[in-house]
Amino acid sequence: MNKPWHHCVPRFSRFFIALSILGFPAQALLQASLSDVYTEDTLGIYLQKQRVGTFLHSVGPGSAGRIIETTELSIRKVAGISGLDDINMTERSVYNDSGILIGAWQKLSSPSGKTQWELIQNAHGWSLSIATGGVTTVKKIAAPYASLVQEAAMAHRIKNRSIAKNTEFIDTAYDLTSSALVITRSVCVKLPSENQPNYVFMSTDDVSRKPCRVEINVQGKLVYQDIPPMFSAHRDNYVSSDTTKQSQVITDIFDVVKIPSERVTDEHDRIGVSLGRGIDLDETVKTLYERKDSCWILIPQAKTCSMLGSKDDPAALKYCTATPTMQSNDKRIRTLALAQSRGKSSLCDIVQSLNTYTYRTLVKRYTPTFSSALETLKAGYGDCGEHAVLLGAMLRSIGIPARIVYGLMYSSAKKGYLYHAWVMVSIKGSWFFADPAFGVFPASTDHIPLLLDDSGEGIIKLAAFIDNILVFPVSENLSKGH
Repeated sequence: MNKPWHHCVPRFSRFFIALSILGFPAQALLQASLSDVYTEDTLGIYLQKQRVGTFLHSVGPGSAGRIIETTELSIRKVAGISGLDDINMTERSVYNDSGILIGAWQKLSSPSGKTQWELIQNAHGWSLSIATGGVTTVKKIAAPYASLVQEAAMAHRIKNRSIAKNTEFIDTAYDLTSSALVITRSVCVKLPSENQPNYVFMSTDDVSRKPCRVEINVQGKLVYQDIPPMFSAHRDNYVSSDTTKQSQVITDIFDVVKIPSERVTDEHDRIGVSLGRGIDLDETVKTLYERKDSCWILIPQAKTCSMLGSKDDPAALKYCTATPTMQSNDKRIRTLALAQSRGKSSLCDIVQSLNTYTYRTLVKRYTPTFSSALETLKAGYGDCGEHAVLLGAMLRSIGIPARIVYGLMYSSAKKGYLYHAWVMVSIKGSWFFADPAFGVFPASTDHIPLLLDDSGEGIIKLAAFIDNILVFPVSENLSKGH
């Protein structure tokens, strides 16, 4: 799968959207005008020194006193770089004449399909609609407060050169794809000088937790921005003043985000996971691990599917409902699932049949965005994420609880663990891993779960694990405390 880095891309466009900025005196807010944020920027997106895309960003007046912010981002497939494919993102935010957010819209598209989000406010409150695979779902959300007022104050201070070194800002932006608030803390580490004409900030958000370098010129224009873990965006005439950055030759994006490790093959060993400082396992997967000192030890998964002595788990039935990415209530999904399970004598056989069908039917093809079950069914291809949502939707459509698992799987070719997606299915109260991308059920080895997410909204959390996780074998005796 290896898609977590895509969630680092759109967020850099909102560096200035500050809901509260530490260190701003009230006078700066009074002196600033909303017109201070008006801008029109075009930057190239680069992988090393090769341009692979374009970033367009503008803020300006709209009709009826409104302010319109538009962001367009495109990345193109480049020969010689494996894992890089076409992807386009467009986002439009609308603010009232007081600079308060009143609506937003975003579309993410690739050759495999498109997904559209729309933030809507009416008399009943706020809602977020998600359209994917020809199906639109709407959910109520808490008010996503955002304002341009603080951004105007920041722009005003930059243009007037009244920002001091070590000034700290808190930037809060609403991420439509995860329907969550992303908080970024930025510190001014360098002021403009004869040798370095830009303000330099080090910026860290609470999702990826990767320090990013941001440069803004004295006119308040964005000049340079890191996009973790491998991209950057900057103007065509940009010359870096950062002498600490080392260049590496990238021919395969998967190599950048892999976790180097020997495969845990000894049946007497278990998989241990150690996380970086401030990083913790997601609550959705903690029951699949045991805590030992400062690391997590994965509990061995079932190697065979058996229903002997098992009982149904009523609590698992909630994982039979439809989601925006798993349209299990669609007739086409259910008809297919019934056809593939016909004649099977047990639930284990049904899961095996659907898992094998997904593996054999879908063409193995990397897709840069996440597709829904219906999009995948129509396209007939996809990578591990598309395989997982199609299998999950089919299982749910016939009453078998299923969840989507995001995590790591060992790759012998890459000599390490790569980001991957698969399915966790409940059979008579017991949970089993099923990997439709490789046709394995139960998938009892090589899989390390990091997140359970059935809606597709939580995938952004995977960005925090990039460069922040180690995998290693743990002796069975050691894991038991002997």
